[in-house]
Amino acid sequence: MHDKMSKRKERARLAREWEEKQKDMTAEEIAAMEESIPEWKRNAIVIASDDEDEEKHRGVFGRAKDRVSNKINSTEAAQKFYDSEEYKKVEDYRKEYKEFKSELREQVDASHNPIVQASS
Repeated sequence: MHDKMSKRKERARLAREWEEKQKDMTAEEIAAMEESIPEWKRNAIVIASDDEDEEKHRGVFGRAKDRVSNKINSTEAAQKFYDSEEYKKVEDYRKEYKEFKSELREQVDASHNPIVQASS
């Protein structure tokens, strides 16, 4: 369990570092950096997310849920909702929540408080 958590933390750290590095780079710098990577390494450099780990272990109910949600999302009513202002607000709230959760996780991981360390 501890090993899995440390791998997850390391992947999250690498993903954050990569995103921060890309934010500061121009499109030309990103292209130049990608060209500097040898061909044999280009397809080997992958930072796996937690979602990919979970996707491998999807059960029957998870796959059925995905099929049903895909059918619902393709309806006209769903498309109207996705184009609405309310949906944009929901997406903004989701983004803020995700950022808050990420920052909280970082603070808990960096905490030197033994109680916080034990609870995580």
